[in-house]
Amino acid sequence: MIGQGILSGARGLNIKVLGQASALTDQNISPQVPEPGVRFVDPVALARRSARLERTTPVAVFERLCSALAAPDGDVHWVAEFSQEVRSDNVRLSWLALRFDSEVQFACSLCAEPMPVTLDAERRFLFVRDDDEAARLDELAEDHDVLAAEERFDLLDLVEDELILALPLLMHHDVCPEASGADAMDAPEPVDTQQPFADLAAKMAALGGKKAD
Repeated sequence: MIGQGILSGARGLNIKVLGQASALTDQNISPQVPEPGVRFVDPVALARRSARLERTTPVAVFERLCSALAAPDGDVHWVAEFSQEVRSDNVRLSWLALRFDSEVQFACSLCAEPMPVTLDAERRFLFVRDDDEAARLDELAEDHDVLAAEERFDLLDLVEDELILALPLLMHHDVCPEASGADAMDAPEPVDTQQPFADLAAKMAALGGKKAD
């Protein structure tokens, strides 16, 4: 099960809600986010309304992600589609389908210079009533993760978790941009193989010969 954490604000979002009131509130504005966005959501209420949330969020908003990047440049486009499934025993299951794509600046493992890396994935999540049930069901799930439903669920933090999981462990340029210059700078200086006292020895030998004469 993937953890949850910090998130963003509440307006200016492309929201498609089939129902009456939205599960988002105007109090969900975060001063940490440079532009408005969703901070907390009620996933069960959104699933009941078949809500679709779509947004483009600056990479700089995701602090944990930025700590693993060479630069906090670019944007993340993400789509969250909530739905509810009614089983034959009338149990209602709340689902989230999350998609995202972004181009981030990752540090080359050879030269440490930034290089563009595309992150994109699609994940499914099932919401259940508490952490214990989520932990139990998550061990059995193969094609989705199981999360505890909260009325104030940090959606952007979940997006950030998935972005971090999508990062490569190591990556490098085919040819590093400063490779030629670096090779020249790192090349060893020519070694002077001449013995420094060779001339002195020759002169002393010549003086000794003259003295003998």
